[in-house]
Amino acid sequence: MHIRGVSNQITVSINGENVSQADLNKDATDKRSKHGCFAFQDHEYAVWIKNVRFKNLDNSK
Repeated sequence: MHIRGVSNQITVSINGENVSQADLNKDATDKRSKHGCFAFQDHEYAVWIKNVRFKNLDNSK
């Protein structure tokens, strides 16, 4: 799974196929903070997560 945030666009892909896309400038999402933590959520099912990596793609920093 890859989660990519570029500007205000968030794209989620699994095995190279886009499964979700969000524009933070539209609807109620524009009221959310653009800064904060990253979290995983389960829905009462067992979840195992490993090898999580974060990579800053911003070349200006």
